[in-house]
Amino acid sequence: MSKKYIFLLLFSLSLQKSFSQETDTLHYYVDAYEKPTQQEMAIYHIRVYKERPTDSLWKWAKYGKAENNLFASGSTKDPQGKIKHGNFIYYYIDGAKNESRYYENNKKEGEWIQWQDDGKILSKRHYTNGKMTGANITWYDNGNIIDSTILDGSGNGMGYGFYGSGIKRYEGKFTAGSKTGTWNYYYNLPGFPRSMEVIFEADSLVSSKCFDEKGQPLDLCVYEKEAAFIGGEKAWVKYLVKELTDSDYERYLKKAGIYKVMVRFTVSKDGTISSAKVETRGIKKLDKLAEDIILNSTGWEPAIQYNQKVNAYRRQPFTFAVRD
Repeated sequence: MSKKYIFLLLFSLSLQKSFSQETDTLHYYVDAYEKPTQQEMAIYHIRVYKERPTDSLWKWAKYGKAENNLFASGSTKDPQGKIKHGNFIYYYIDGAKNESRYYENNKKEGEWIQWQDDGKILSKRHYTNGKMTGANITWYDNGNIIDSTILDGSGNGMGYGFYGSGIKRYEGKFTAGSKTGTWNYYYNLPGFPRSMEVIFEADSLVSSKCFDEKGQPLDLCVYEKEAAFIGGEKAWVKYLVKELTDSDYERYLKKAGIYKVMVRFTVSKDGTISSAKVETRGIKKLDKLAEDIILNSTGWEPAIQYNQKVNAYRRQPFTFAVRD
């Protein structure tokens, strides 16, 4: 008689590290932001190794812990994989190129390019000794500009952001590649009413003021906040476990085995789930089940950016398993 096992790999902010040495390869387990975490809570598995003992650099490769597919590759100067050096390539789950980065002694350098999953260029940025310089542009799917930052060789200049409608979203000054001084953020309305005024010092937020659409000051002022399930991670886990248990998904696995999926979904500005899609499809009924579990979830707090509610993307891995 088969037994059903449910595995959920969730995002974690734990700062604990887990690694072991196997021959000449070091293994590290990290969260979605490449921060060390416990193996059972990890999103990614990083392997650091040398192809030849005489090599000066270590090879660095990041794999999805659920999918075991390559998400990024590059090289580092240390076996801990902390001092990135050279070209790094990041990939989407289907293997398409996501981003090209370059580091010198763990500092950003040269041109960084990011692509959409359909191959269109999403952004181009330039760095000198870890600081943003030159022309830096990000585009919407339709080719309109999301943001444009034009800096001199020392990283001094101006940055501008735009809504899809073309209305100005924000503007401010850069000094030595960092946000400096007063930055203004605007509602997506004619006349550019301000939603927020922020004072930066070397990219650090020093103070802020927020306004409603009529220009009146607001007591609550939030620069950025991620979308979150009401009740926190424990409540989210409880919901997922209940839905998976009630689904009796093992009937879709004809024999003992494991099936893994990653669901990308959108939490809309009104707190509802507006889309959910398995990134790489395999078993149709399990793919749909995973998507439906996400789509049917309620009770989300939307993301906030520049004191305005915004749509936000999240990713949730699932592992369906049946063992004899």
